[in-house]
Amino acid sequence: MVRVLIVCALLVAGCSTAVGGQAPPSPAPDLARAVPMSSGEALSYVHSDTASQVLCNALPETRLRTLLNSNMVVRERLKGTCRISDERKTTIDLTLQAVWEKFAPNQQVGGRPAQVNVSNKVVIDVSIAETDGYRSSSKRTPILRALASANVESTVRGLLDELVPVLARQSTILPEVDDDGTVAFASTPLTAGEFIDLPRPVQVLQLCTVAEQTLNFEVIKTIENGTCTLRKPDDTTLALVVVDSVGSAGLTDRIAGRPAKISESSVTVRLRDDALLDLMIGDTDPAIAEKLVQALAQG
Repeated sequence: MVRVLIVCALLVAGCSTAVGGQAPPSPAPDLARAVPMSSGEALSYVHSDTASQVLCNALPETRLRTLLNSNMVVRERLKGTCRISDERKTTIDLTLQAVWEKFAPNQQVGGRPAQVNVSNKVVIDVSIAETDGYRSSSKRTPILRALASANVESTVRGLLDELVPVLARQSTILPEVDDDGTVAFASTPLTAGEFIDLPRPVQVLQLCTVAEQTLNFEVIKTIENGTCTLRKPDDTTLALVVVDSVGSAGLTDRIAGRPAKISESSVTVRLRDDALLDLMIGDTDPAIAEKLVQALAQG
């Protein structure tokens, strides 16, 4: 049985207050929330909504003010991006990226392999987790990208020198992943408060466990990208996965009191109001969806 240990700190970092009474700009509508502080390989497996929180929460406000040499900083979480800005309109965008074919690090930033491109913008890409043997099907995003105006390159480098070691630290033990992306299934108790923000290999074990216990279906396969496949009593299969939401406009139905969309082949349910993450269920039976959503206890 795979034992999963999550070593994390719950951090909440909101918009910063100013030194000397200056009021910060208005916060973005996507406000801070507490998330498990995944790092290293685990961070490469989280959803983009979670990643924006982790990237913005990783360093304390006081340290960011020092690194940017600013009186105040504002952190905005924008659909997978952490945007850090100050009163001089310096803006640094942080995102996690998949590995692309031409990623060729030729220097070190923050003690990790990095690739730097400078034109009118500075783009610094740093690996915070393993990039060799990358499979696109894994959905992993092991590269931290910092994007800013070229005239603040030294500021960006200074920020990354402190941020990268924090994000690259291996603080989580993940279940083993086979070469084809399979995670050996082991019954794993639900941690409801952290579920949506967990690394996908851990999340899928909890999702399959809840489905097995709630629906009495047989678990067939669990995949590192978060997909859980079960066998129903009629010998057909059911696929479940948590995905980054594409928006709320189509969620006009309700499942267990939660916004949902019932299509011809699946049901999509927004699990929480404070996170753009949805549960996709490969079945249109509302009873299955109701049971699962209630059992996950996210609403």
